[in-house]
Amino acid sequence: MVRSSLNSGVIPQVKATPATEAADELRRKVRKAGRAVLKLDDEDDDVECGKSGASAIVEFKGLKLPVPKMNICILIVGTHGDVMPFCGLARELQSLGHRVRVATHTMHRKTVVSNDLDFYPLAGDPKQLSAWMVETGGSIWNEAANPKLIPEKTAMMKDIIKSCWPAVTQKDPGDPDGEPFVADAVIANPPVIGHIHVCEALAIPLHIMFPQPWYYPTTDYPHPFAGMDYIKGRGRNATSYTVFTQLEQTTFNHFYNEWRPNTLRLPKIRTGSDWDMVVKSEIPFSAMWSPSFVPKPADWPKQCRVVGTFVPEKPPGALSDFDTTPFKDVIEWLDAGPKPIFVGFGSMVIRDPGKLSRIIMEAAKLSGRRVVVQSGWSKMDVSGEPLCHNVGPCPHDWLLPLTCAVVHHGGAGTTAAGLREGLPTLVCPFFADQFMWAEMVHRAGVGPKMVEVTKLTPEILAEKFVELQEESTQKAAREMAKKMALEDGIHQGLEHFLGELPRENMLCDVSLLLGEVRRAKFCGKHLKLCVDVAAFVRSQASAPSSPLHICLTRKGQTDLFKAFQTQDKFGHNIKKRHSVTTYALGRVTTVKQGCIAGIIGFFSNLISSLGAIYFKPDKYARSHGACGCLFGLVLIAPVMAWYWVHAIIFMFDRFLTGISNDLYGKSLPYFIDPSLLTTVYDTPEVEAEAKLCGAKGWTSVRSEEYLLALDLAYSAHLVFESMSPNYPAGQWHYRVAKARDLADALTVQQDSPNKLALTKKELDKITTSMRKIGDQAVSFSMFLYFIRRTIARRLCMATAQVRDRMLNNMRRPTYKEMYLARDEQEELETLNEEACDVSVNFLRLSTINEEDLDFRTNHSVGIRGETASITKRGKSN
Repeated sequence: MVRSSLNSGVIPQVKATPATEAADELRRKVRKAGRAVLKLDDEDDDVECGKSGASAIVEFKGLKLPVPKMNICILIVGTHGDVMPFCGLARELQSLGHRVRVATHTMHRKTVVSNDLDFYPLAGDPKQLSAWMVETGGSIWNEAANPKLIPEKTAMMKDIIKSCWPAVTQKDPGDPDGEPFVADAVIANPPVIGHIHVCEALAIPLHIMFPQPWYYPTTDYPHPFAGMDYIKGRGRNATSYTVFTQLEQTTFNHFYNEWRPNTLRLPKIRTGSDWDMVVKSEIPFSAMWSPSFVPKPADWPKQCRVVGTFVPEKPPGALSDFDTTPFKDVIEWLDAGPKPIFVGFGSMVIRDPGKLSRIIMEAAKLSGRRVVVQSGWSKMDVSGEPLCHNVGPCPHDWLLPLTCAVVHHGGAGTTAAGLREGLPTLVCPFFADQFMWAEMVHRAGVGPKMVEVTKLTPEILAEKFVELQEESTQKAAREMAKKMALEDGIHQGLEHFLGELPRENMLCDVSLLLGEVRRAKFCGKHLKLCVDVAAFVRSQASAPSSPLHICLTRKGQTDLFKAFQTQDKFGHNIKKRHSVTTYALGRVTTVKQGCIAGIIGFFSNLISSLGAIYFKPDKYARSHGACGCLFGLVLIAPVMAWYWVHAIIFMFDRFLTGISNDLYGKSLPYFIDPSLLTTVYDTPEVEAEAKLCGAKGWTSVRSEEYLLALDLAYSAHLVFESMSPNYPAGQWHYRVAKARDLADALTVQQDSPNKLALTKKELDKITTSMRKIGDQAVSFSMFLYFIRRTIARRLCMATAQVRDRMLNNMRRPTYKEMYLARDEQEELETLNEEACDVSVNFLRLSTINEEDLDFRTNHSVGIRGETASITKRGKSN
């Protein structure tokens, strides 16, 4: 199958096949070349949400808001084979307008940078990690049997965890000219471990992607690191995931409770209620393997999806550009006989490469099969056997089609590469998930039963060489290749990532009413605000005679201005970072969970209070000597009292939270202990951006737009809150209300002093649209979208008088005006310059159609200019 490159925009002339048609349909679904559509149920007219590349929106069932432009950090721990698939995903995200950083080990810098991606160095040595995995077999039981490895490996993992925080908040230390970076979303693989903690600190979305099952239990197969046999349907399979997670948590719990409060400004992890943090927070998981090869387990939750193998697309002709000159001897050997069997073990660290080389040569001689051997991190040499030939590093998509079967270590990427070419596969696993893929290959009938690399002999390998070329195995491999050719893992993963984003809590409320897609980074008392709007409110709230005060006083809404004032509540809250994602660390949903968490947490606090008898005097003695020791002794009593009080509060909080959520259908993060919720880390880069916006200032027209939108957003907020919105099941990112109830509230609210200023026609339109979706839950952002759609034309006409006034200043001056006094002349010139600055905005605003609306902003994904025009459908300006 010939793959086209979305990045280059060049599509080769190939014969249409079901595979290419399916891939093209998926691309059209994920990346709209013309416009992104937001459809309402049972509604004939579509609402345009952006022109070419204007927003990274995918057409899903139900209502979906557009995705703003984001800084996305991809955290990867692993080998070259782990990094390359994510580079393909990163390029697709980058082509949609996002800024993408790949944070991985230093040795992969060249790989990442060569793909035109931002890089950040994570700690750790992947070669050493791989060597440890080979030594222990990737099993938690074998690791326990080798305790001498645990301290060194644990120390390296702690360094990796600590390096995750600068990876999402700092610029690349290897690039002195690099721009500041603060992540708005994170994609990570599970070995990073620290991913959920840094995302909790920034309150940003996390998405896990990995070609192995990890966090979510299933009875189909055990955890790859459990060291168990792969027998389908056992309850112990599901239990292995919980055991592995708890062992990991126990190993790093003390480290987390130092790192979180000191570096991330997060509370310590609560013993008894913070196990399975990823599962409890319902973090989306994209399984990066073929659903045709291993389908999604029936007991996985909805946020898990098997998306397919990530195969980075190459530009047309890339393979033909591959320089085969260094492989002239290989090509001659390949042409001299039948197709050989490929043998390669990639980035595995082989203890005795010479012994394995001799086994391969003797097996080739016994079976009479030709074998081409590729060396990776461990050098193998089979030059002593005419039936064998060595080959150096080269693209698999060049070499594998020239072979008849493959023998390898069972890495997820290598397994998929062989099956995509329709090649029978023998897996000789070293550790962990490789045993899983070996079993899956045998279950699918595309290869013989696995043989561990440590148990290989010439006779066994020769027998497997013969089995690989059996007709039934060859046929099964060809059929599997046809199915996998219909899949596009990167685009399926991209669709899953965009679809799981909490976009209802990502957009600035004021900008949304203005038809713009801007990421909300600050929160006021009532509204979510982008950096520019937040800076505007700050500038206005400090002055009682500001336009904001005058506008709201005229409308009788002085309470809003009081909320905005710097000396009152809003001055404090406007500096507070907006929490896009609230993580359910410590979440309990049933009475049983609440009781268990409460009891364990109670006794944990009591034990900690006893530890204070030693640790408090010791801590202060080390820093202040004998006086410090005495001070620590004095603190013992109040500290122990606090631990006991907090133990009681925590226990009752867990009890009551479990009862409320289970018996009364609530979705509460806590009942009486608000310390379970965290505040967003205040990164200085965002605050500096807000100050820069304030220094630049705003035109008169822009100020008028913001004033009107602030007034409207506040009134809409009062209507929304009157419906007592609640959190949807499973998340606390945003609250929702039923669309039908909001439509009814709009009608009733017209008699309120804080009513929405809607005409009867506008009111009828918005209520009709919302009643069409009935009892479907609507977030506040979606509610604002309905309002924006209804009053788009009138909101723009509200600034028409300002536009006319400013455009009048651009007329040709009269003879008399040319002889005005100098100060008056300078004032006129200033007005003319201001009119020129905003004239584009007015011309843009004047063409909005209330039926067909384009979201416009330089912050919207794919927009490359500040003044993208808003056009009527089917009509020219």
